[in-house]
Amino acid sequence: MLIGITGFYCSGKDTAAEFLVGKKGFAHYSLSDVLRDELKRRGKEITRANLLETGVDLRTKRGFGVLAELAVEKCRKTPGRENFAITSIRHPDEIRRLAAESDFFLLNLTAPPEIRFERLKNRGREQDPRTFEEFTAFEQKESATEGPGQQLGICAAMADFTVDNSLNDYKTLYEKLSALVEQLRARMEEARAEM
Repeated sequence: MLIGITGFYCSGKDTAAEFLVGKKGFAHYSLSDVLRDELKRRGKEITRANLLETGVDLRTKRGFGVLAELAVEKCRKTPGRENFAITSIRHPDEIRRLAAESDFFLLNLTAPPEIRFERLKNRGREQDPRTFEEFTAFEQKESATEGPGQQLGICAAMADFTVDNSLNDYKTLYEKLSALVEQLRARMEEARAEM
């Protein structure tokens, strides 16, 4: 099973993936890790600007779904694993590529911008926006509606499932994720039985 996780900044994507890895036996691949690997290969510093630029460059040269294609290749080459959480999905063609896999489901995590900005401030990354205005401007920039850039809003609209992560309560999020995984496993068992 491949569970793709999308959502705006600090909606809880990595937290959800860590839960799936730690409690449900999933492996985790981030499309941002694909970009980090590419930056290392090119000898460039890993910065948010370089990640964005490299993502646009790869999508322009190799197709808009290239990051998902590379992640699927990594998943299929991972011995002994059947379940994967894939994060940092930011373009509709990445979703379309992942959806070509029969066992793919897309989860969108949501939380109001004010809550997500507080989370961003608490994580304290050096390159993160410092003001709420910068934060919202950054998100708008990464919510294009066409081309090789990030299209977070469109990705959210393509989700099979949406989980509200407004509460800063891990237990509640984990319960929601656990119920979702069991629902997806049951759905896959039913599909296998019908074959």
